[in-house]
Amino acid sequence: MNYHKLKLQYHENIVSVALKYEIDKEELRLFHNAHCAYLETIYGYFPQYIEYIYLPIDRYENYLKSTLSEFKLNAPKTFRKTEYGVVYQNKTQDKKIHYTIDIEKLHQNLFQINKNTTYLNNSRVDKVVEELFEKTELAIYPLLIRTNNYQQILEIKNQEEIAKRWQNDTFPKLEHYYDSIVFRQITELIDPFFKKPNNYLKEIFSNLFYTFYFLPIYRAYPNGIYNDSINLKIPSLNHPISLNIQFNLQEKLTRAGYILLKVTGEES
Repeated sequence: MNYHKLKLQYHENIVSVALKYEIDKEELRLFHNAHCAYLETIYGYFPQYIEYIYLPIDRYENYLKSTLSEFKLNAPKTFRKTEYGVVYQNKTQDKKIHYTIDIEKLHQNLFQINKNTTYLNNSRVDKVVEELFEKTELAIYPLLIRTNNYQQILEIKNQEEIAKRWQNDTFPKLEHYYDSIVFRQITELIDPFFKKPNNYLKEIFSNLFYTFYFLPIYRAYPNGIYNDSINLKIPSLNHPISLNIQFNLQEKLTRAGYILLKVTGEES
């Protein structure tokens, strides 16, 4: 058998099928007529609505190889550690903050995150308060987080480990180095955070990188589309921005064989 008998949907015709399976419509019409029953014959060049159309098997198989089998994305169980660059730039104040984040998925719903050195205008931070906050971050990482199957963050798995790092290592070293009233005032404010970081999930993961990295993309997409809304926290603004987002999962893979998910948003 060198054909595939394709059942047409109510909105399909010979023109749409030819475009979908990348075949000239006249070539498709002639191929169909050579294999169909007499009453199924297509005359002329105009689309005619019939129940089935006969398609060359190689065109059908090529289509299957280059498209998703269903409108659904499943999260990979593991992947290699990947480094991402994060840049915040305030052009009005001529300031740029940048750093890198390493993320590794250990298994289905567990991620390990490490944040590297922060740079201000391509130099290490040198002001006392900035330096202090940079050093306090050492107690947070590595950070282990658990997500659901949609990749939404549920909890910090190594909360007790972070609390121990803060109390037994990071805080004593900082206290010895920064022996001042300002230091004690700052650490009084951040001490509860390090003891129970799960109480501050929204604050930890509200920045732009985590908001977009952990978008809930692993789900079913009815007809290729899913709608959602998110809140973004921009460092230079005093209030969050709410976005209505549309996820559009493309049925056809890229030439390199990658899945294409288009994400667009409008401020609400």
